[in-house]
Amino acid sequence: MKDLDRLLNPNKRFLEYQDYLIDLIASSYHHSFKDLIATRIKDAFYFFDSTPDVTYQFVKKFNPNIKNLIKYYFLSKDYKFTSQTANKSVNKKIYYPYIKEFFNISDSYFENYKDEILNLNLDSFSKESEALLLDSNISEADKNTIRNKRQEYLDNCKSIGLNSAVDVNEVQNYLDYKNKIEKQINYLTTCCSIFGKKVIQRLEHTNNSSLISIEEIATSMLFLNAFSQVQTIKTNHNNWKSILIFPLLKFPFSNILDEALIHELIHVSENCYNKYCFFNEIRTEEKAFKLLSKLREDNIYIFDYEENSNKEIPQCIYEVFIPLIKPLLDTYRQLIDYCAITNRISPLYKNLGRDNFDTYCKLLDNIFKQYKLILKFKNEDEIIDISSLCLDEYVDKMKTYSKRKILK
Repeated sequence: MKDLDRLLNPNKRFLEYQDYLIDLIASSYHHSFKDLIATRIKDAFYFFDSTPDVTYQFVKKFNPNIKNLIKYYFLSKDYKFTSQTANKSVNKKIYYPYIKEFFNISDSYFENYKDEILNLNLDSFSKESEALLLDSNISEADKNTIRNKRQEYLDNCKSIGLNSAVDVNEVQNYLDYKNKIEKQINYLTTCCSIFGKKVIQRLEHTNNSSLISIEEIATSMLFLNAFSQVQTIKTNHNNWKSILIFPLLKFPFSNILDEALIHELIHVSENCYNKYCFFNEIRTEEKAFKLLSKLREDNIYIFDYEENSNKEIPQCIYEVFIPLIKPLLDTYRQLIDYCAITNRISPLYKNLGRDNFDTYCKLLDNIFKQYKLILKFKNEDEIIDISSLCLDEYVDKMKTYSKRKILK
């Protein structure tokens, strides 16, 4: 693969195209917002790094010059050792005793079946899964998928003679505790590894004064759940600063990097609609997809590679939902963009009605939560059909309210 410098030195590559990207993104708003967009993008903190183990394997495979290999080998070795030490310490002292108490099993039994117990999947007995099974809007096929996962869990417990835990409240407490343990291990890995300490040092220059500590921000950056995201922190100057987190080497030749970059830069430019997260994600994806087309018309590839241009772009999780908000965007795009870029929601309420918009966005949130939950129990190649979903009546309510406001 040629020209790997764009992935190994992403900050340099990004700066080469920063002005172009500012013009590209600004072109989708009123021209008066260009300076504001430029300021927000230039003032943001960009974190393109992947964890050292991922970076080392990439360098080893695609660019094995001795300088890079040595540098990332030692960073990777230290990072892995720190992670393993944190895992061993927290699990032995905190997590394993909790599991034994939860399942009411002896030390010897746990040691004999430790791998099987640790691999048990209790997600199908979570509160969210239970809610799906009770929801009349969920298809029987999707409910059966969850029921099958429940039976799989019960069978796995039976195979090792373990009394299965099936009480939804107890299982939810277990899952919450497991998540807490994972966060604790990640935090220790960040704070104690050479790489993590370097990330913390870099973040100190952002003059962070948020309630969340720099160490916690660094941990969320290194152990990102999504592919990429934007966080905002409060600075000592009482301003808000965006942090764009984009570990490029997780999916280096996937043909999705440029679109993801544009998507996140839109968030940097706007930093609004936090209350209406899912609505904002869908409209951001719709805007990013359009801007990507312009990027390709100009024959520009920032982190993607032209030789991969014939490959089909993998579908973003938000893309499938664009038809649900298209009727609203087509009519009120300018208003919605204005509110997003100015961080003002009141003009939207005045035109569409607060209750109308709240109800609409809550429906979207519920649909997405259900979608993500069902995906947990589906195979990768299975598709969830949302073609039957229609929110037109809620859009009509907003349009009717808007017409009344205009008449007044």
